[in-house]
Amino acid sequence: MVEEEKATFQIVEQQEDPENPIFRRWNQVNFCKRLRAMRAHNLKNDPKFQYTVKQESLQRIQNGFQFTLISSVDQNSEYQFTLKSTSHGILSFEIQDMNEQVPRFKVSEHGPINNGKDKVVRVNFEEARLLNFQLNDNSHNQELIVSFETNLNIPNGDLVSEVNESMHFEKHHFYIKTDKFNLQYRLNGKLMLRINELNLLSIDRQRESNSPLLTDSTQFCDEDENLFMEQEWKGIREEIPSGPQAISLDFSFDYFDKLFGIPERINTFQIKSTVLHKKDNESEHEPYRLYTSDHFNDKYPNHSTYGAIPIIQGIKEGTQQMIGLFWCNASDTFIDIIETQDRKYHHWMSEGGHLQFYVFAGTQQAVVFYKQAILTGFAPLPPIYALGYHQCRWNYLTQQETEEVSDKFLEYKIPCDSIWLDIEYTNEKRFYTWDEQKFPEPRKMLDKLIGDGRKLVTIIDPHTKIDDEYFIYQDMQKLDLAVKNKNGDDYESECWPKQAVWFDYLNPKTIDYTIELYTKSPSQIQNQQNYIWTDKNVLIWNDMNEPACFNNNEGTMSKSNTQQLPNGERVEHRLVHNIYGFSNTNATMQGMLARTNGQERVFLLSRSYFAGSQQHYAAVWTADCRCDWDHFNITVKQLLQTSICGIPFVGSDIPGFYGNPQDEEIVVRWYQMGAMMPLFRAHAHRKTSRREPWVFTPETRERIKDSIILRYQFIQYMQMIIYNFILVLNNFTYITQEENPFQDQCGIDTLMKERQRRQRINLCWVTTQLQDQYWKKEQQGMFKIFIYQDSNMVTKRGSLVSYIYIKEI
Repeated sequence: MVEEEKATFQIVEQQEDPENPIFRRWNQVNFCKRLRAMRAHNLKNDPKFQYTVKQESLQRIQNGFQFTLISSVDQNSEYQFTLKSTSHGILSFEIQDMNEQVPRFKVSEHGPINNGKDKVVRVNFEEARLLNFQLNDNSHNQELIVSFETNLNIPNGDLVSEVNESMHFEKHHFYIKTDKFNLQYRLNGKLMLRINELNLLSIDRQRESNSPLLTDSTQFCDEDENLFMEQEWKGIREEIPSGPQAISLDFSFDYFDKLFGIPERINTFQIKSTVLHKKDNESEHEPYRLYTSDHFNDKYPNHSTYGAIPIIQGIKEGTQQMIGLFWCNASDTFIDIIETQDRKYHHWMSEGGHLQFYVFAGTQQAVVFYKQAILTGFAPLPPIYALGYHQCRWNYLTQQETEEVSDKFLEYKIPCDSIWLDIEYTNEKRFYTWDEQKFPEPRKMLDKLIGDGRKLVTIIDPHTKIDDEYFIYQDMQKLDLAVKNKNGDDYESECWPKQAVWFDYLNPKTIDYTIELYTKSPSQIQNQQNYIWTDKNVLIWNDMNEPACFNNNEGTMSKSNTQQLPNGERVEHRLVHNIYGFSNTNATMQGMLARTNGQERVFLLSRSYFAGSQQHYAAVWTADCRCDWDHFNITVKQLLQTSICGIPFVGSDIPGFYGNPQDEEIVVRWYQMGAMMPLFRAHAHRKTSRREPWVFTPETRERIKDSIILRYQFIQYMQMIIYNFILVLNNFTYITQEENPFQDQCGIDTLMKERQRRQRINLCWVTTQLQDQYWKKEQQGMFKIFIYQDSNMVTKRGSLVSYIYIKEI
């Protein structure tokens, strides 16, 4: 597909042709269809299979305990349940089929989890001196109670002052039903979590034949279903070489009634229910899906866009108590939020991989976020220039045009820290090369930008043009660095350079090769001076790394592709899909740091991300949003979704990527909000009109300039905010109420509710166009000021926000 066709496809994609859907719905994905059928059955009937605890198997292990589960329909089907705790009170749960011949892929061993050394945790088996079970008098079921204590061990200064020393000690209790396995978790006596109360635990067993088993979800398959094949989709019927591998489990956060997380979604900040089950009535909607994809289509509000973080959090409004759960899985994952008469459940369904999850709870929100950061990693502090204003467009087409943009910022006295180049700078989409006709002297251009006080950011995608004369493709062939198809050949599909192959970033040789690209000029380059990627002033934008492919296979690569792990074994792409972008930025970060032997911090932007991507200096953004008020509103929610899951450096394209603004007010409002986003970058589709600050009317230009200058007045404060988010977590703003008192009148989102008293500055942006008839003039000295008439608002026309609360700076 040529660029013009792709560009047109992207714009049309926003409306979607009902006869040509972009993504599969849940009932077109076999493993999800089976697991939802199992859930529907279990809510109305006795489960077809469940588990009991093998009493004699209970034993202490370092930092935890484990026991064996036995299937109710096959006594030979045994599963090992393991629970461990760190000294910080982060709980790790694993359930593994003890009869499996081939170990399942564990994403926790490949980067997202901070697996540092930890102190030993004391484990007690209450009233079980000989590991006997305690009988619960209030139930006919046998129940085992296990407890231990943890100490947060928070270094001085690493948490909010409101967390006093007594809160560092936590008492964990686990109440385990042994005849019909389920588990309740209490923290300091408070019920926090229920596991498997709906009996939705299922692990598809390994098999060689196309036969359903009574011990797992395959017994809910359709009569004509082939367990080794996907459903046909747009003429594609893809093989599942290893057979069904799905895993499933249900949870409830009990009294925590507000749920957040599982980004990135084009919908609400708070997670809504997808299944309503009350008495005999049930209605179900599309479940949430975590499957990184090249789309920003609001026709798929529950389908993840470019990033996927399988973290869900629960709070109780009016309290500081909170709980988080990290479903540690990188395969295609669906989540149902089931609302019953008594409580909400979340049902996690993944296509494959090891069944492992982490739980982190606390009596204060700051404690929970601290545990989450300990678990998935702290973000390095970004360099100060990364917090400045970034100017980007698809594309600045020539060296002269790029230099003129820099000159214009000087002419209008508008600060700007970096100029960006999209894909058109390359020689026919060969990354790490130049179109020499349009960019004849890139070194000279870079030197000019440096002289103007700016950095240069170039886009680098993970695909490589198939061309025997292209040095990157030559090296990929020589070193065997490409993702393979199921037959062992390099996987080929279409992307910007037409036919392409993709780097396999799980392969350590690919990381080593990436480091070389940023530390020495390739010998095949004729003009060594123009190879600028070894210069520390050249920063990187990793795009299209979901990975995106121009095909009908949901716009990504085949799940049956394989990638190479560090131990030399190969893993199906279906099991690692959601960490492709994560592994891409890991390689890029290592290459960029190697340029200065790790002495200087770096900046990179990634479109795709996973839990832990913040470890890679990776900023992320909402990507291909429209320039309209609807997507402007969605942007706020998306930034919050991602930031509360551990990635603080977030932003959006200002003022939207697609389309021209209907009026200049939305441009001003987006710049005003962008000035207070962690990432402050303007970007636009190449078919839009020019959007640089100076192309608008003088009044709008000055308001944009004021917003950019305000950013620089606050830039050191912004750095402190991010520092505190990373190390102190004192300035993190959390929302407990999505709707607001202004919603019916003008759609303005009140962003600061809970914890406002602890914030130095709280802002509420104008996110809806305010009608002229609602403005009135007020005389203040020599000036006329336009004030919005709503008594609840203090918005001034052209002002930054509708509400500002300043405590101290």
